[in-house]
Amino acid sequence: MADRVLFQDTDDLSEQNLTEQRALSNLTDYVERGLGFSADYQANTLDIGSGHAIVRDGMQAYDVFPDARSGLGLASTTGLNYVYLAIQPGTDDDVRYEIESSQTPPSDPSLLVGTVDAGADTSTTSNRAPDGEFQEVSAKNLSNIKLVGPNGYDSLQAAHDALPAGGGKILLTKSISETDVVFTKKVHLEGVQAQTDPFDSGDDDGPFISTSGGDGIWFKRAGTLRDVTIVGSGGTGTEYCLRLGESGVVNISMTVDNVAVWNASGDNVQVRGGCQQWHLNFNEITSAGNDNFVVQTDLGESDYFNGNRCVLRHTSQAGRDGIRIEGPANGNSFFHVSESNGEVGFRAVNGYSFEGNQLMGYGAEANGTVGYDFSGVDDTSRGNTLNVFFGQSNSDPYNKPIFNTLNIARLSEGVWPTTTVRVRKGTPQNITTGGPNTVSFPSALRDNLGEWDETNNQFVPEKTSDYQITFNVMLEASADQNQVDVRFIDDGAVQSEWLWILNGAAFQSRSFTDTLRIPSGTPLQIEMEPVQADDTISGNGLRTNLSINDAR
Repeated sequence: MADRVLFQDTDDLSEQNLTEQRALSNLTDYVERGLGFSADYQANTLDIGSGHAIVRDGMQAYDVFPDARSGLGLASTTGLNYVYLAIQPGTDDDVRYEIESSQTPPSDPSLLVGTVDAGADTSTTSNRAPDGEFQEVSAKNLSNIKLVGPNGYDSLQAAHDALPAGGGKILLTKSISETDVVFTKKVHLEGVQAQTDPFDSGDDDGPFISTSGGDGIWFKRAGTLRDVTIVGSGGTGTEYCLRLGESGVVNISMTVDNVAVWNASGDNVQVRGGCQQWHLNFNEITSAGNDNFVVQTDLGESDYFNGNRCVLRHTSQAGRDGIRIEGPANGNSFFHVSESNGEVGFRAVNGYSFEGNQLMGYGAEANGTVGYDFSGVDDTSRGNTLNVFFGQSNSDPYNKPIFNTLNIARLSEGVWPTTTVRVRKGTPQNITTGGPNTVSFPSALRDNLGEWDETNNQFVPEKTSDYQITFNVMLEASADQNQVDVRFIDDGAVQSEWLWILNGAAFQSRSFTDTLRIPSGTPLQIEMEPVQADDTISGNGLRTNLSINDAR
């Protein structure tokens, strides 16, 4: 092949020249726009919208503009289907879709534009943006992405200050020492250099941020903190390794993921302000002297801690509380491991509301006191769920209470526990014609308030409330398109109903869920009934279960 330089005055605007010039590595084999999917899982067909794609064929690439298609048949009615856009370069405007049951591309130039899972009734589009490969990228000068490390900024504060007013991303590529970092913009701070964590837990928590003598990092606005370890010598009472939020300011959707925090003498993590829909995932929080994780939302009128999910894997401290709630906290989930060697593993104080929270604790240890202390919450607080797997004292594992004794009266009044029912069949049950079939559950795996009636296979609540009901079932039909009605029956009346069309003579699973308001003492049961008289349907008992939770 002769040497060529495109384009010059003598070059033709030929198909070969144009398509060879178009074949750029970072700008081919993707969907530029359109080609959306709409699948009909009953008819096992697929509709695809019009659009634009770039399909590469060796040294050439073609801009392809498919028209919309409808009713394309799926290759597999029970599993994955791979949808390819194919062309025939030797024939003008020869564009087609090929749907395969295996990931085997057509022999002609093609592009995988998506998959359809007929078994799970889901579809996924593919290759909606080009892949990029670059020798080297310098991100320091990108307006909303800053590097801290080699070829970047020397400090987190300098990188933050250089971000635009709307904030942006800071990538930490080395361990640093820095104190009193204040983020007033929305920042996504992420460590990108793996380091062995200082706690020997086998996790890599990213670059270290070492703080000393003051506060570490303060996120005044919602943002993201990911893949770092914060280590501080701190002080006592006021110095924190990490502060999240600001009093009087509502912040929504703060995210912390794969982060470890350790402080030699001061407090570790402080949460302030109005906090809603936060997702906090700490690998380890360890303090040698003060509180570990403090929700301090009692400082302003707009301060609260509501609807958040907290995973605190190791809140260990030697002097005070592992987790301390100072202010209103409602509708949160706390999954935690607390080793409190000086005060309380989990404490709620200051007389604020503490309602609708879910606590799942393991190893809530206390050396000389209790694992959990809720004596300080508002007297009207209700509707919390508390699951404690282990509570003891290091020095005396058999003689220390899990709960503060002041909570006993309130526990008996219904603060904890709320309804949690789990039942499972265990044995198969055929679904026969001639009337509704009440699904039987011989025994309860969990029924903390004694609300499951095993004799009549009914849930009979002690109190009027909203309950979330989830029914998971596995059935096998005798033929394709057998149909079954699934009903939630409350006091003889249908409250929720679904029509399930079974595909093929094979076991299939499905989950049915709804939230119902059920009056006290009113029985609820699950019924199933074949729609047609000749339908034969059998159930798998080991895969059929029911869960009921107070949704208040």
